Amino acid sequence: MSFLSVCGLTLAILLFLLMIRRFSPELAPPLSLSLTILLTLTALAAIVPFLSYLQELELGKFNSYLPYLLKSMGIALISSTAADLCRDCGESAVAAKLEMLGKCEIIVLSIPLLRELLTLAEELMRLP
Repeated sequence: MSFLSVCGLTLAILLFLLMIRRFSPELAPPLSLSLTILLTLTALAAIVPFLSYLQELELGKFNSYLPYLLKSMGIALISSTAADLCRDCGESAVAAKLEMLGKCEIIVLSIPLLRELLTLAEELMRLP
């Protein structure tokens, strides 16, 4: 599905959502959640060629960093989407904490990379 058609479909559903909120407010959250899930799945489908390209690349030593990059991207996308859903439900404090948790998870995920970087810096400082 092309980007323009996704944008058009999203706008159409949003207009429908505005009408639903006026006449039947209890149906709006499930419709909003469905739209969010649809857009997330569309984004994941759109990024598959990029991920395939990354896996095909011969990055040498940097090839071991690819799983960390992919996991970090996944954590960022999931925490951002979940936080947006919380904001839509009026829970901005929960959304902020969820985003903070996602950032902390990415930091924890990067510990092995930081350790390797510090080891490399130490080795470089020992060279005459």
